[in-house]
Amino acid sequence: MIGSFNSLKNVLNRCEGLSVLEPNIYLTPFLEVVRSEDTTGPITGLALSSINKFLCYGLIDPDAPNAAVAVSGMADAVTHARFVGTDPANDEVVLMKILQVLRVLLLTKVGTLLTNEAVCEIMQSCFRICFEMRLSELLRKSAEHTLVDMVQLLFTRLPEFKEDSKNLLSNSMKKLPDSLVEDVDGQSQVSESSSVDNALNPVSGVGTFFCTGVGFPSSPRPIGFTGPLLPYGLACIRELFRFLISLTNPHDRHNTDVMIHMGMSLMMVGVGWGYWGKVSSTLAVDWDIGVKLVVHITNPLCQLSKGVKNNYKSYVLFSVPKVINKFLLIMVSVKKFTLLYTFLPILLSNFLSHNSPNNMIILFIQNAFPVSGLYTTHLLSLDALLTVVHSIEQRCSQNETNPTPTVVPERFSGEVPTIEELQLIKQKKKILQSGTELFNQKTKKGITFLQDQNLLAVPIDVREVSLWLRANPWLDKKMIGEYISDRRHPEILDNFVRTFKFEGLRLDESLRLYLETFRLPGEAPVIQRLIEAFSAYWSECNHHPFMNLDAAFTLSYAIIMLNTDQHNRNVRKQNEPMTFHEFQRNTKGCNGGQDFDQHMLEEIYTTIRNDEIVLPDEQVGPIRDRWLWNVFLRRGASPEGTWLSTSDEYHIYDRDIFAMNWGPTVSALSYVFDKSLEENIIQRSILGFKKCALISAHFSMCNVFDNLIVSLCKFTGLTSNGEAPDMTTVIFGSNPKAQLAARTMFHLTHRHGDILREGWRNILDVILPLYRSKLLPAAMVEVEDFVDPTGRVCLLREELPMQRSDSSIFSSFYQFMTLGGPSETSNQKQTTAEDQEAMRIAQDCVKELQLETLVTESKFLRLDSLQELMKALMQASHPPHVHDAMGGNYMEDSAIFFLELLLRVVLQNRDRIMSLWQMVRDHLYSCIVMATEYSLLLERAVVGLMRMAIRLLHREEVAEEVLASLQILLMIKPSIIPMVSRQIGYGLHELLRTNAANIHARADWITIFTVMKTLKHPDKKKFKKRKERDGKRRMTGHQQERYYGHNSDDETMVENVPGGYHTMSLQLLDLMHTLHTRAASIYSSWEAEERKVTNEPVVTAEASSLWGKCWCPLLQGIARLCCDARRQVRTSALTYLQRALLVHDLQTLTGKEWESCFNKVLFPLLTKLLENISPADPDGMEETRMRGATLLSKVFLQHLNPLLSLPTFTALWLTILDFMDKYMHIGKRDLLFEAIPESLKNMLLVM
Repeated sequence: MIGSFNSLKNVLNRCEGLSVLEPNIYLTPFLEVVRSEDTTGPITGLALSSINKFLCYGLIDPDAPNAAVAVSGMADAVTHARFVGTDPANDEVVLMKILQVLRVLLLTKVGTLLTNEAVCEIMQSCFRICFEMRLSELLRKSAEHTLVDMVQLLFTRLPEFKEDSKNLLSNSMKKLPDSLVEDVDGQSQVSESSSVDNALNPVSGVGTFFCTGVGFPSSPRPIGFTGPLLPYGLACIRELFRFLISLTNPHDRHNTDVMIHMGMSLMMVGVGWGYWGKVSSTLAVDWDIGVKLVVHITNPLCQLSKGVKNNYKSYVLFSVPKVINKFLLIMVSVKKFTLLYTFLPILLSNFLSHNSPNNMIILFIQNAFPVSGLYTTHLLSLDALLTVVHSIEQRCSQNETNPTPTVVPERFSGEVPTIEELQLIKQKKKILQSGTELFNQKTKKGITFLQDQNLLAVPIDVREVSLWLRANPWLDKKMIGEYISDRRHPEILDNFVRTFKFEGLRLDESLRLYLETFRLPGEAPVIQRLIEAFSAYWSECNHHPFMNLDAAFTLSYAIIMLNTDQHNRNVRKQNEPMTFHEFQRNTKGCNGGQDFDQHMLEEIYTTIRNDEIVLPDEQVGPIRDRWLWNVFLRRGASPEGTWLSTSDEYHIYDRDIFAMNWGPTVSALSYVFDKSLEENIIQRSILGFKKCALISAHFSMCNVFDNLIVSLCKFTGLTSNGEAPDMTTVIFGSNPKAQLAARTMFHLTHRHGDILREGWRNILDVILPLYRSKLLPAAMVEVEDFVDPTGRVCLLREELPMQRSDSSIFSSFYQFMTLGGPSETSNQKQTTAEDQEAMRIAQDCVKELQLETLVTESKFLRLDSLQELMKALMQASHPPHVHDAMGGNYMEDSAIFFLELLLRVVLQNRDRIMSLWQMVRDHLYSCIVMATEYSLLLERAVVGLMRMAIRLLHREEVAEEVLASLQILLMIKPSIIPMVSRQIGYGLHELLRTNAANIHARADWITIFTVMKTLKHPDKKKFKKRKERDGKRRMTGHQQERYYGHNSDDETMVENVPGGYHTMSLQLLDLMHTLHTRAASIYSSWEAEERKVTNEPVVTAEASSLWGKCWCPLLQGIARLCCDARRQVRTSALTYLQRALLVHDLQTLTGKEWESCFNKVLFPLLTKLLENISPADPDGMEETRMRGATLLSKVFLQHLNPLLSLPTFTALWLTILDFMDKYMHIGKRDLLFEAIPESLKNMLLVM
C-alpha cells in the first residue's frame, strides 16, 4: 500500500492537476486501504476522510473517463470496508465515517453514476448499522437520518426515471447475513477475514433486503471493467419500496416496533413527495401489497395515496373510514400537517357519507381543549386546526380557478360534484344504513322500507335487489341466505347468482366466492336449491365443461362435504380426515358415468385442505382482512370508487368545509386563547382568528365574522366592565391579552368591515368604556356647535372640583393631630406608579386602534354593512322615552356620544345619502319631536339636523328632502323651544349664509321663515331652573358660558337674577309655617263649631289627629324646600323647619309620632342633602348640611324621654349615628368634621 501511495505521489508531481487524471488513478490507493484486512480502525478512518474530501470538494468530475467505474468501485470499497477493531468507541468512529462517505457519495453529482446494485449495497449497509442494537444510539440515529436523506433523494428523482422492463429486479429478497462479531480478548473486534457488511450482527429476522444472488451480483463490476455501467433507476426504488413494505409487515414476528416505525417513517418520506403519478405499472404489484400491510397497522392511507395514479387511489377509497381516527392520531403525532392542505377536500368529496371531515375536525377540537393544563397533544391539535384554516386561507388568497378533472363521474351532473350532490349521497347512504339494519332484523321490513324511500323500485325489481344484496357488505349473511332461498321468490336466487363472474374460474374457486356472500341454511332441501342454481350458472359461464349439470352439482356438493370433513372439529374427532384417494373414490363415475379429471380433483383437494371455505364476515384476523380488502377492491373498481379530486381543485369545497367546522374551530381557538398563558400559543390563536376572518370575508360569511368579533370583544374585558372610568383604564392597560384582543378586533374591523353585521353593536359596547375613560382621540369627542365661539365643544363631562373653604388655625391643628397632616383626599385611592404606567399603556394601545378611521373609512363600506352600523348607532342613541318603553337603562352621555357618531357617519357618506336619509330622519324625529322636556340629547339632535341641512343642501337630489325635514323643528314642544332657540337661530344663520342660493321653492322659504318665527328668547329663570336640575351634569366650560351668558362665576349669575325669582318659594315657606303654627287653633275652632251641631264631631283637635292630617304633610313640604338648589331658599326653609319642630303645640306628641317625624321628615331630608344638589355652591351646601345635622340632634335631645319608651329606640339611635358618620366624612370639609363630633358629645352627655 505504501508503494501505491509513492506511485501516486510521482504521478501527481508530473501532472498539471487532477482533471487530467482518471479518478481511478488517485482513488485506488485509498480504496486499497479501506479494503485491506490488515489496517486498524484509525488508519481506515483517515482513508475514509480522504475519500470524503474528494467527494465534498468536487474533485471527481462526473464527465471524466471511467468516472462511473470509479464511483462504483468507491461504493464497493466503502460498503465492504475491512479493518482490525481496537475498541468499541474507535470502531464506531470508523462506522460514522463510513456513513458520511456513503451519504455524500449518493447525494453529490457523481452519485447519479451509481448502479442499482451499488445503491442497494449502500442502503443495506446503512440499514445494518441502524438495526444493530449493540451500537450506540448516536450512531444508530445517524444511520437513520442518513437513510432519510437517501430515500428522499431517490424519490425526488423519480420523475427522471423511465420504465425499462429489461432492468427490473427479481421479486426475491434475501435475509441479512447472520454472522456475528467475533469477540477477541473481551472486546468487540472484527476478524481479519471479516468485512463491514458482515461485521455487524443484525437483529435476528430483521427482514429481507436487496437480493444479491438473484437480481444483483454479489459485488459491482471490477474496476478495470470497460463495459458500460448503467446508472440506477426505477429498479432500485422498486426494490427499496418492497423492502420497506416487508419491514412494516405486522404479521412478521421478527419485525420489532422500532423496525415497523422506521419502515413507516421512510415510506412517508418517500411517498410524500407526490411524484408517484409519474409511474404506474412498475410499482403496481408492490403498491397493492404495501397498502394491505398499511391497513393492518392503520397507517394513513390517504398520505400513501397522495400523488399516486388514480387507479391506485380507488383501491384505498373505501378503506379510509375504517382507520380514519387512528390515522389522525398517527398523523398528529408525527406532525405531518402539510398533508392537511389537501386532506380535508379529499375527505369531503370521497368520504362525506362517513362523516370523516367532521370526525377529523372534532377530534382535533376535543384535543385542543386543555382541561388541566396544556400538553403536547393540545398544542399539536391546535396546530392541526390552524393548518386546516391556513390551507383554506391560502387558497382563498390565490383565487384559484376550477380546472377540469381527469375523470368525470357518471353519477354527478357536472365535472365536479357540488356539495348538494354530496349531501344527497350522504343522506341516501344513511337511508341505506337504516334499511340494512331493518333487513338484518326482518328481510321484508328492510325491503319495504327502501321501497318507501324510493331507493328500490315498486313493484320490486329482482335485478336491483340482487345487486344490492351482493354489493352491501353490512348485510347479515344469514338473512341473505334465508331471503334468496325463499321459495316464494325463485327469481331472486337466479338473479343473485348471475351477479357473479365465474368465467375462467375452477369450480371450487367459484364456489368459494359464492359461499362468501351468505350463510348456508341448515336444511338440506334449501342447500340443494342454492347449489343447483350455482352449478347451473357456473356450467353456463364455463361452456358446460362436464357431461351434464348433475355432474357440476355433485362435485359442488362433494366440495362442501370435503370442506366440512377437513375442517370441522366434531367430524375430525370421530373420523380421520378424508384423503385424496378417498375423495377421488367418492366422486368416481359422477361425471355422466365418467370420472372427473384427476389433476383437477387433486388441485381442488389441495386447495380445500389448505384453505378452508369460510364466511369471512364472521371471521377475525387475516381471513377477514383479506376478504375486506377484496371487497374494497371490487367497490373501488366500480363507478362509485372513482377518485373525485386532484391537487388543482381542492378549493372548490373550501366554503363548505369551513361552514361545517368554523363554529367548533372558533370555540377551540377562543378557549385556548382564554386559558393559555404562553405567548406563542396566544399568538397562534390570534393568527387563527385572523385567518378565519379572511376566509369568512372571502366567502362573505357574515355570521362567522360577527361571531369572531363577538369573541374578541369578550376578551377585551371592556364589554362587561362595571368599574369606574379610571379603574377601567388601569385594568385595560395592565392586561396584555385584552390589548391584543382589542388590536386584533379593530384590525379585522378596519380590513373586513364590509361583512360586519350584528357585530357592530359589540364594537360600540367596547368603544363606550373607552369614551367614558377619556381614552378616545379628540377627533371623536369634539363636535361642531353653532353657539360656542370656537365652533366646537367637547362631549366629555367636566368633573366639578370640590371647593374648600379656608379653615382656621384650630381646625388645621385638629386635622394634623387626628389625621397626621392635611389631606384633601384621605379617603381616595392614591394612584400608584404601576397604575400610571398601565394608564400610559392603555392610551398608547387606543392610539394604535385608530378608532377615528371607523368613521372616516365608513364611506368605503358596502351599503348593507353601513346600514347595520347606523342601526347599531341609532339603537345606542335612543331618546329616554324609547328606553323606558323597552325597559332599558337610559344614560344621556352615551346616547349623545353615539348620536354624534351617527351624524358623522352620515356626513361621511353624502354620496349615498338617498339610501340613508329616511332612517336618519326618523331617528332625529324620535329624538326631537317625542321629547317631553329639555335635555342635552335633544339639543344635540337639533344641532345635528341643522348640520346635515347645511352640508347637504348643495346636493340637488336630496335638497328638497332636507328642507322638508326642517319642519321637525316646528313640532318641538312649545315649552322646550326657548331652550334650543339659540342653536336653531345660529344654525339658520349659517344655513342661509352658505346655502341661500340653493333654496328655490316657495314652500322651502316658508318653512325657514316659520321656524324663525317660532324662536323665542329664553328667560333667565328657566335657565336657572335648568341649571338646578342638571347641576351634576355639567359639560365643559365653553358650554357653561354658552348657557349662562359667558359668566364663569355662578354666584354672580344668581345675584343678577331679579328678586322675584325667589319670592314664590319664600312665600310658600311662610304660608306653610303659618299653617303649621296655627293648625291647632284652627282645628279647635272647627271642632267647637261641630260640637254645637253634634256630639261626635268629625274634626278633632287632638295631637294624634293633627299630626297625620296637618303637621306631618306641612313639615314634609318645608323639608323639600330645604333641599332646593338656591341657597337663600334652603336657608329660609331650614329656619322655618327648626321653628316648626320646636313649636309648643308639638310637645304633646307621643314617642311613636316623634319616631314617625324622624322617619318621614328628618331622615329623608338628611338623605337628600347627602347629594350634590348645588355643585356651584359648595360652601353653602356645607352650611346647609351642618344645620341639618344640628337640627337632628336638637330634636332628638328635646324629645329624648318619649323616644326612650319606644321598643325601636335602638334602631332609631343607630340610624342617627349612621347619618352622623356620613355627614362627618362627606366632602372632607372642616366645618362638618368639627361640628358633628361636638353634637355627638352633647347627645351622649344628655343621654
